[in-house]
Amino acid sequence: MISIVSKPCKWQFIILFLFLSLNVHSTPANDSLWNVWTNEGLQDSVRLDALHSLAQEGFMQINPDSAFQLGSLKYDFALERGLQLQQSRALMVMGVARFNQGAYTDALDFYYRSLEISESIGDEHEATRALNNIGNIYVIQAQFDRAIRYLTRTLRMHERLGNRLGMASTLNNIGVIYLDQGDNEQALDAFSQCLAILEELEHTRGMASMLTNLAIVYENMGDLETAMEKQFESLRLEEKVEDRRAMALTLGNIGHLYRTMAVFDSATVFFERGLEIAEDIGDKVETSAALTNLARVYADQGQYQRSIDFAERSLVLAQQSGAIRETRNAAETLFNSYKQSGRAGEALEMHELFIQMRDSILNQENQREVLQQHFTYEMEKKEALAEAEQEKIRAVNREQIRRKNLQLNAFIGGLVLMSLLAGVFLVQRRRIGKEKQRSDNLLLNILPEETAEELKTNGYAESRYFDEVSVLFTDFVGFTKFSEKMSPGEVVEVIHDCFSIFDDIVTKYNVEKIKTIGDAYMAVAGLPTPNETHARDAVLAALEMQEAMNEYFEGRRQSGLPAMGVRIGVNTGPVVAGIVGKKKFQYDIWGDTVNTAARMESSSEMGKVNISESTFEKVESLFVCHYRGKIHAKNKGEIGMYFVEHRSIHAKLAAITT
Repeated sequence: MISIVSKPCKWQFIILFLFLSLNVHSTPANDSLWNVWTNEGLQDSVRLDALHSLAQEGFMQINPDSAFQLGSLKYDFALERGLQLQQSRALMVMGVARFNQGAYTDALDFYYRSLEISESIGDEHEATRALNNIGNIYVIQAQFDRAIRYLTRTLRMHERLGNRLGMASTLNNIGVIYLDQGDNEQALDAFSQCLAILEELEHTRGMASMLTNLAIVYENMGDLETAMEKQFESLRLEEKVEDRRAMALTLGNIGHLYRTMAVFDSATVFFERGLEIAEDIGDKVETSAALTNLARVYADQGQYQRSIDFAERSLVLAQQSGAIRETRNAAETLFNSYKQSGRAGEALEMHELFIQMRDSILNQENQREVLQQHFTYEMEKKEALAEAEQEKIRAVNREQIRRKNLQLNAFIGGLVLMSLLAGVFLVQRRRIGKEKQRSDNLLLNILPEETAEELKTNGYAESRYFDEVSVLFTDFVGFTKFSEKMSPGEVVEVIHDCFSIFDDIVTKYNVEKIKTIGDAYMAVAGLPTPNETHARDAVLAALEMQEAMNEYFEGRRQSGLPAMGVRIGVNTGPVVAGIVGKKKFQYDIWGDTVNTAARMESSSEMGKVNISESTFEKVESLFVCHYRGKIHAKNKGEIGMYFVEHRSIHAKLAAITT
């Protein structure tokens, strides 16, 4: 039941977005639009707009493949003319067409390409469309963390632009995530805000989608009567605007409600009507959902072989489309029907597939917890070994204390000896005090203060998981050639000077130095005490490091001395931190966030600060950044990267108050 409820909702919010984001307005007939496109005497922009309208409004819902071909034609023409905005819009049409065909991976690629172009030309209106659609794809793929990041960026951008229609679309999409996660109150609030905006704007298609989503929320809350009313009201609006794809979804929703009420004949009628439309428009994913719905209603009535026939057809389409939820639903239905039919082997196979798909959906949510548990387990093993060593040390200390007590008793036996020893004791006490202070200072040089205190108090320090920090790496460019021109002592002196400057800078911005590795320097903001400014602090430190190194090496150049440059990378995400080793132990951090930060540094350039998308999303309002696009990083594939050009006035003010 849950799967059927959430499924139509996801498709409805996508429909809402497509119509909100592509400037819906009335157009002439398709043949007239084609005549405008083929008229070479008209301006390029007029011809391309006509082709866009033909693809989006003439074919998108009834024949997505034709819409894709028209979008491709538009893209090639715009590329030849150097019209970047039109290229971005053409890629969006191609992505929407592929999405309507259930080809999510292809759609995502087109959306990212559209976003890259729109950001490069500074067109925020076009960028919001790409961001919103990317977020929607991640919802369908159950990658909710990514979805929220993209949709929140979209909502902020729409608010800044005063785009009410865009705000409605994004509020709907955020509501979908709440609905998928079972938070009905939050979903109801988001959908209600969205519907109010759409009613104010008299946007019929959007209103229909919102009514469907609200119906699903009411059903989840147990109010089936209100849910049915909302679904039929939505269907009337969809029939009014002849939106066949939306009609197929709503017919499935109504069928589901009848099935919930055990009115199987009516449920079958509405499921069959939805299936007919889904097949007619070539929507494989919705066809799969409709087939599963019919399979379930037949299973409810004990018609297991008929249920199996429909569910097997559904499974094939779902797997062809890469639709995880539809695969899960079909597998679950087949498991139940096979089991009831006495086909145990096939039932077991479907149960295993169901579990695999279910876990795939939950995997994104649980991934962070699994990472934390893994590192906790590893650190507990190390701490157990360390505890054994500590117990040996404590046994030795107890024996030493016993012996000192004996010595003290002997000391008390003679006043003269006591006086002499008192003098010695005072001298030793001063010496021990100085040595303790020196030891404490050395400890603080290699450990954060909080960790050092824990180590001194308990004899050990527990590893900790940090939900979000910002990791910084630096590396010298041209170090090998630089070192060849100088003696080893001179090289060490230069590195010492640079790292000392770095030490002062990270201290200034509350960034924790972790270690140096050769000519590389590693630091992290946001631990051992978590804070909300870690990304800002790390980027400010990185920029000041670059400024300091530019000044330092320019001074060397003016003096005729060898010089080099620095590249810096920053990434934001979760890490595990703790102490490793028994001899020359070291405070260190682990996790994929660290690896990605290292890739940000290696993909940077001399004199530049290169940050990841996760860091950019934390600091985009504070710094002027340049999007570099998707760049290949070793063992990571394509990663979005940004150069931080300089601080905005907001960041400068933040630095003053740090």
